[in-house]
Amino acid sequence: MNTKPIISILIPTYEHPRGVILILNFISRSKIKNYECIIRDDSDSDDIQKIVKSHQLYREGNINFFKNNPVLGAVKNWNNLIKIAKGDYLMLLHHDECPADLNFFDELNKMISLKNPSIIFLRCFHYSFSKSRIRFHMPVWLIKFVLSKPDILLLHNVVGAPSNMVLHRSLICYFDENLRWLVDAEWMVRLLKTTKNWILADKLRVISCDELQKSITAVLGNDIPAIRKDEIKIIELKHKNLPVFKFLKPKSLFQRIYYKLEQLIWLIIRSTLYIFSYLFSRATPKWLKEENVYIADTNK
Repeated sequence: MNTKPIISILIPTYEHPRGVILILNFISRSKIKNYECIIRDDSDSDDIQKIVKSHQLYREGNINFFKNNPVLGAVKNWNNLIKIAKGDYLMLLHHDECPADLNFFDELNKMISLKNPSIIFLRCFHYSFSKSRIRFHMPVWLIKFVLSKPDILLLHNVVGAPSNMVLHRSLICYFDENLRWLVDAEWMVRLLKTTKNWILADKLRVISCDELQKSITAVLGNDIPAIRKDEIKIIELKHKNLPVFKFLKPKSLFQRIYYKLEQLIWLIIRSTLYIFSYLFSRATPKWLKEENVYIADTNK
């Protein structure tokens, strides 16, 4: 008799209790079976610890909570979660992202039982129009194209955060702790170099819920170009002769012109897709609207 695989829901968090509440309430509402939920809190404050330990899921013994002391930093925190996960499939769900639909895990289990994939890529969505609607991050055709030529992810990460992936434990590998900006893209490239058994589940949606001032992008800010330049050198030592290095590290005048032209074309494509993402936006799921109101009320 086949049993449903155990899903490890891994939540790295830092000073964002609202996001943790949303994820835990989603898990409760979705009535998922056969799962483990592990939270590693890298916060200085005890706000998240108090929220987690007062939640019904924790009181029922369904959450493993760890308070990092000393703090680890984002990438080390991700790796520590992966190290202790015991599930058949792993989902690294960042504190500012959450599945969109309450049947998410039911549909995920169906897909796993039918196709037995090594990697499942999910669709990333963002809020729009004051959270009344959601819009796609990238269209399906573009994601599929880039995943078929994975080193392009180092140039344009069309997948989004690692939250938009579910990974079979046989493929487990750790994030490079020497990287900060290209860390997720480089991790995805390594995974895709080890298997072609991946699928894009375009109906399994994850919403990026907040634009946090403490996000990695916001924290790195104006330092991103310099950090990116240094990280490309590190990545080049690990991944020899990838075609994308002609863009990431142009040497000749022709390559620099080619790179500038590619960036201009991408800017035009990205701007066009941005407009279309608003035109084809969808209504925010009802449960999420209810949660947003609830969380807003509790934070007054």
